Parts: sequence; C-alpha cells; structure tokens
Amino acid sequence: LLFIQLSRPLSIHSQPTQFACGVSGSSISENPTASAALSTGEYRVLFILCNFPNDVQDPNPLPMHNNGSLLGGPWTEIANAAQARDLLFDNPSGNTVRGWFAENSYGKMQFNGDVAGYYTLNLDLYPRPSNDGVFWESVKPLAIAAAAADGFDIGLNGSTLTGSYDATVLVLPWVSSQWAGFTLGPIAFVVNLSPSIVIHELGHTLNLGHASGWSCANQSWIDESVCSVEGYAHRLDPMGTGSGHYNARFKQKLGWLGEEELVTIS
Repeated sequence: LLFIQLSRPLSIHSQPTQFACGVSGSSISENPTASAALSTGEYRVLFILCNFPNDVQDPNPLPMHNNGSLLGGPWTEIANAAQARDLLFDNPSGNTVRGWFAENSYGKMQFNGDVAGYYTLNLDLYPRPSNDGVFWESVKPLAIAAAAADGFDIGLNGSTLTGSYDATVLVLPWVSSQWAGFTLGPIAFVVNLSPSIVIHELGHTLNLGHASGWSCANQSWIDESVCSVEGYAHRLDPMGTGSGHYNARFKQKLGWLGEEELVTIS
C-alpha cells in the first residue's frame, strides 16, 4: 500500500470548494514539535463517566451514545461503565474506537484502557461560569480524584497526568456547552460518547492539530491569492469534519507510515 503526499497544493477542477489532503503547508494544522513516541505500541486511556447533582435542566442527565456509529445514530443514555466499555473497546463487531485505531495505525498502536464511573461530582451545573473552559477546568480535578479514590492508577500534578494512563477522557452529559469536545494536553473532555468526537479529541492528545481545508468559493482550482484555509474543513479526516482515517501526513507524523510507504510529488 502506497500513500502520496504533496509538496504543494493539489488543483482539482471539478469542485467549487477545494480540500487538500496530506499536503505540506497551511492546509493542515499541526504542532510541529509533537513527538510520535506515544503513537506506536500501547496507548492507554481512562474514560471517566461523570454527572452532576443538580442537572435538573437537562432532559438527559447522563452522557449519551449513538450506538457506536462513526456516522451517527439514535442517541440513548449510557447506562453504566460496562456499556461504555463495549462501545469503546470490546464489542465483537470491532466497530469500536479500539478497532478504529487498530485499522488506522495498521496495528502499530494498541488502544487499551478502562472505563471508570459513574461519579456524581460535587459541582453544580447551575449557576456556572459563562466560559466553558473555566467550568471544565473545575471538572478535571474532581473527576480524576474520584477515579483515583476508586482504585484507578491516575493522578494530577498541576496540569500533568500521572499514573499508568497516557491520556484520560472525561465523559460529560450535555451541559449546554459551546463545544462537543475540548482537550488540554493529555486530558480530553467530551459531551456524550460519539466515537467521531472521541477520536477527534484523542487526536489532540496525540498532538495532532485540526485537519483544515481550502475554501475557494466559486474558483475551480486552488489559488492561494483567492482561496483561504478554513479550520475543521477536511471532509474525510476526523480531525476535520470527517469520519474516515487520519490523513497520510498525520499518520506519518504518528509513526504509522514509514518513508518507504510515501512518495512525495512536487
């Protein structure tokens, strides 16, 4: 299997809006100092299911899931940690987040972990700060402390995660948030348990940025003097708005593609 990366934007003459996949330059946002060290071998993630004591304004006070579908599906509440684990790791169909990483990494990442909770956090939803980031920062130490008290090997030293997990995902109910997910270093927050959002936020824990795209209005080719780069606009990549694989450039960065599997076209 051979992957192609482009050293300059690709011109496509059939669509009014262009999206460049795997090219170098500004069409894909990334952290250039990121390391691929944690992207091969075992990657352990602790998912922590959270709810709140006064979640009275939410008709669905528990986090929800959409049947593990990357393409969406009917939303139902997550009953317990065992059901969440089935969706994330263990379902025999392989239609899981674990299965997605196995396929995308060509077996180079072993996605493992645990599910903790539910924990009712000693934090009122209402009233709450208008800034979601401030609120979620308040959630973080409470959720991690609850999991640690329950016997999971996890801790928090300032903003650094300690223990035996490479990352943690705090799963919250719908809380009128402006974001479906949010990541601070190795700690991600997701509102409900949509696999596409989980995969997106886990990408950030792996130091991936957003997969952006070219927007060219009615122009039928990419011209940087006319086109602009839009964040999230990659239609195929989960780091954009897609539900497919991470793009080839990201896979190379993560150590999932070797130089022998890439051809650069200039």
